[in-house]
Amino acid sequence: MSNEAFGQEARPEHYLDWVSRGNASPWRYALVAVLGFFLAVFILPVFFFVGLVSLTGKAAAPDGATEFSFLPGLVAILILVRLILARPAWSVALPSWRLLGAGLLIGLVVCLIPPPFLNFHYEGFSGLRSAGGAFILMTLLGLLLQTAAEEVLFRGLFLQAALRLTGLVWVAVLIQALVFAWLHIGNLKAWHGNPLGMAPYLIVALVWGWVAWRTGSLLVPWMLHFTNNASNVLVFGVKGDVIRSIGPVSIDPPSIAVGTLVIVMQAVLYIGLVEAYLHWSKRKVAAGASSGDG
Repeated sequence: MSNEAFGQEARPEHYLDWVSRGNASPWRYALVAVLGFFLAVFILPVFFFVGLVSLTGKAAAPDGATEFSFLPGLVAILILVRLILARPAWSVALPSWRLLGAGLLIGLVVCLIPPPFLNFHYEGFSGLRSAGGAFILMTLLGLLLQTAAEEVLFRGLFLQAALRLTGLVWVAVLIQALVFAWLHIGNLKAWHGNPLGMAPYLIVALVWGWVAWRTGSLLVPWMLHFTNNASNVLVFGVKGDVIRSIGPVSIDPPSIAVGTLVIVMQAVLYIGLVEAYLHWSKRKVAAGASSGDG
């Protein structure tokens, strides 16, 4: 089925409305979800690193390369959506570029507020200066790719597939959040793989899933995810986190309880700001319609 079959008139306004478009049989969704997961998380990153090591002739991939390993998986998911689900590749995310700025602003507001209840240590700006502008730029680009791939996989493909299989949005949001949390449980070494360490990741994945549903596009959760990871690298770095920080402030690893409390507070702020933006946007559209009628 060609992209022309989905003209502007037929294009859904919400990315979850694509669930019933194209070849939407449950087995096709299950196939795409399983293939997309293993290709994006396990198979293609390995080939990426093996190829990179072979090209550079070094024993290990260079710093900053990890984030770029998500690019093959992102491309693979989009291709699977196009070939197996017979829909436009972008329908798994439904970009609505007017939301990009809102997501970026909300993410910056939340992530640049110093988290409470944590022990901070000022490390200075030597890490940023020694890294250099080119490395920082490449790191930001890599984080954009990494978070785009994770959003397309979890809040995009998984959430759409789970919705197709269950018919319930809240169940679909929960399923993608559980998988996301499970994959990130080992990010903080201080928790030593404690299953309760899933809690902060589960909460944030639930919030980003809710944001995707409320806004109808992955752009806002993508920017929330990107600013979260970028702030960890460039501003507030948690000691022992899998993401190596060069920021001026380091944070002692919190207990699971404290880490969860901080995430809950950030989640409330995310939800409040997103709701405020949606309310403002709705009022703006209504005011524009009223002035047009007048």
